[in-house]
Amino acid sequence: MLFDYIVEISPLIFCHLLVPTLEEGPVLTISWPRDLSFLQKNFIYSRANWSNKRYWTALLYMFVHKDKLHLYTNLLGLFFGGYTVHQELGLPGLLIAYLGGGIAGAVETRFKETQLSDRLSLILYLKGDSLITKWINELSKSLSIFIAPRILAYCTYAGASSGVCAVVSLELCLTMKKMYTLLARPAEQRNKKDKKRLITLCFKSALNLLDLFNIIRYSVFGITFHNTDFDWGADHAGHTQGIAFGLSIFVLRHLYIYASSVLSNYNL
Repeated sequence: MLFDYIVEISPLIFCHLLVPTLEEGPVLTISWPRDLSFLQKNFIYSRANWSNKRYWTALLYMFVHKDKLHLYTNLLGLFFGGYTVHQELGLPGLLIAYLGGGIAGAVETRFKETQLSDRLSLILYLKGDSLITKWINELSKSLSIFIAPRILAYCTYAGASSGVCAVVSLELCLTMKKMYTLLARPAEQRNKKDKKRLITLCFKSALNLLDLFNIIRYSVFGITFHNTDFDWGADHAGHTQGIAFGLSIFVLRHLYIYASSVLSNYNL
């Protein structure tokens, strides 16, 4: 099972490794006979590229990363998070979650505008409880909300983080379902193997929950609390959208299974 997974996931990982990172600058090699401008026009997602009908950038932006650390982190998340998804849904299901989550994270705009306006308002944020301080903060917030949609048109996005988040959130749901199945068994019917498996599933779920919680914490609460260690370059809105996409796949799949079972009872 693991060998089959490695064989099937390898071409996708190889495609990521084939595309140069942005820190490498202009690349003119036999494997990639293009310069950085070609990369920016065809492998970077932005509203400008979308307006110019480069719709493929909503998918190909997943294969370009800021640097090697960014690339390897996402590939590790895809590899380890995708195993459970591959076991349950096969390669097609894994690709739908990964690529679909990446596309969803790119084209979503509402949360991105909120994220950008919060970051802009943070620049002029003043600490204090005086009336003038509160007035300036409210003014900067209103101004940021007005400016954010206009600046967002020039923001660029690269990396597969949204797709990885979709895979990890789907993996979490599938893992917790396995835990529920084991816990639903009477205690006397569980053997030592089941207990060890349950411990492994609990540990795995805890790691996924911690990872996803950290992403959602920054996306929803990070700016509000004015954290000085906030990663300004990370698209946490896109990450959250990827998480939602993975969860939606799990819900829709089980709704389909339930509907199929109901219809089969009526011989439809």
